[in-house]
Amino acid sequence: MHHIFIFFHVLSALLLGSFIVFPFIIMRFNDLSLLEQRKVSNTLLFFVKVGEISLIVLLFTGTAMLSEFGKMSASLWVTTSSILLFIIGALLGMMHSKLKALNSLNLDKFQIYKYYKRLRIYSWITMLSVVLAILVMTNPEIL
Repeated sequence: MHHIFIFFHVLSALLLGSFIVFPFIIMRFNDLSLLEQRKVSNTLLFFVKVGEISLIVLLFTGTAMLSEFGKMSASLWVTTSSILLFIIGALLGMMHSKLKALNSLNLDKFQIYKYYKRLRIYSWITMLSVVLAILVMTNPEIL
């Protein structure tokens, strides 16, 4: 059972790692036409939905592996990891709402730019959180 948990945990981590490139995709968003912006936002929305699911799987498998080992790791590591994953989840939810609004409404350039600006900020914070989570998860001794 342990190998199954590790497989899904690593798969979910890889899917979540795709958010490292999000800021660079969103930086080019303003250079696209409206039709291309809609297509890109649909694709990004799909990735955010997959990211939300992979985050749930990541939390489940991580908790299962911690409980399977029978001993609790350092509480600071567990707390830091959990907080980072919850921050990533919150940011994914905020990006989800902005991308959904971009897809569902007929917006003018000013409103699109307003959503784009927020998406850019959320994507950079998400990228930093994912990188920090990877660093903490792979090197628990740094805490």
